Order: sequence, then C-alpha cells, then structure tokens
Amino acid sequence: MKHFMILITMLCLNFTLSAQPINRTVPSDTMIKKRFDSQSRCPGSSGTPCNGNGKCSSGRCLCNTGFTGASCDKCATDFYNYPNCIYCRNEKHCNGHGKCSSAGTCVCNTGFAGASCDKCATDFYNYPNCIYCRNEIDCHGHGKCSPAGTCVCDTGFTGASCFQCAINYYSYPNCTYCDSYSTCNRHGTCNYSGQCQCNAGYAGKNCETCDVGYSNYPNCSK
Repeated sequence: MKHFMILITMLCLNFTLSAQPINRTVPSDTMIKKRFDSQSRCPGSSGTPCNGNGKCSSGRCLCNTGFTGASCDKCATDFYNYPNCIYCRNEKHCNGHGKCSSAGTCVCNTGFAGASCDKCATDFYNYPNCIYCRNEIDCHGHGKCSPAGTCVCDTGFTGASCFQCAINYYSYPNCTYCDSYSTCNRHGTCNYSGQCQCNAGYAGKNCETCDVGYSNYPNCSK
C-alpha cells in the first residue's frame, strides 16, 4: 500500500509540472514595430534609408565618406558629381593650377594642361611657370621658343623678341650681313641697308676694285 501511494504522488507531480507554461522569449509586436520604425524614420527614398549612402542609426543617417546631408543626398566638401561623389581638391589633384569641376575633374588655368594640370599647354613653356611664347608672335618669326619660354633668335637677329638686327646685320627685318673688314674688304663701311659704302678710289659691291681714275688695287691711287 505504501508503494502504491508513492507512485500516485509521483504521477501527480509530473502532471503539475507539465501543465506549467513554457517561458519562451518571443519578440512582441511592439518590439518589432520599434525596430522597424527606427529604420523607417531615417530620411531617404522609399525602401532605401539614407539613399543607400549611409547607415541608419536611431532615426538618423550616418553618411559614408564623401556624402552629407540629412539623407546623405549630396556630396560633402571636396567631393563632386553626386551620386558618384568623386574626391577632388584644387591644391592636390590640380596641383594648384586649376579648379575642380562639378564632375570632379580638373579645369586647368590658362597655360596648363593634363588631367592634373601637371604640364604646360601648347605654346606655354617652363613648367610650373608655363610662360606663353609663340614663334610667329613673340619671336616675330625670326626665332624659336626655348624650353624656358624665351626666344632663341635666328642668325642675324637679336633682342628679347628677335625684333632687331644683330651686330653686323642691317635693314630689319631683312638683317643683311655686312662687315666692313670682310664684306667691304677693309675699303668701305656698311650702310643702313647692309651694303658697302666704298672709300674714295674704290668701287664694286664689296669694294673689290679701284674706282674710275684709280689703279693699283688694293692701294688704288690716281
């Protein structure tokens, strides 16, 4: 009889325990709604909080690098061409010789060229100074622009812009060579046109003969 009572007691205890509700942690509708609201409250296009350019945190957008704005809907400073937002700084990417365009590329100052404004444009010389020089204009067609942006004059011409005749050259812009010693054979002088003006008793283009009434070249006397 004693064993029978113990058995009955154990059966009753098991029934009581099985009747107790299981305590399982299941998110309530309220909790799910709060989590959803924390995302949906972030500004941006429908279904894409922060326009896909940042993360939503407590209803606020934390924008990725290069983006800014309440909904990360524009480029940050030094970033261009939304939604690409390309990084570009005048001093760094354009070498201080240009400005970043709305597309995020360099628009070079006059005289500079290249994707990074890192070289001189056509007819500009001596980077980073990039001095303007054109053979036909700055050297007056009588010289060539050097790598330094200065004129290297042709033979017979001189001056910063090759706009005058060199020594022993006459009649700009022809600049004809004439030297009294060699061209005029030491018997004349060169005139303004580069021609020999012969001394008395001498004649010829280069004073190479005696004049009429004179003889005994090169001493030419009457």
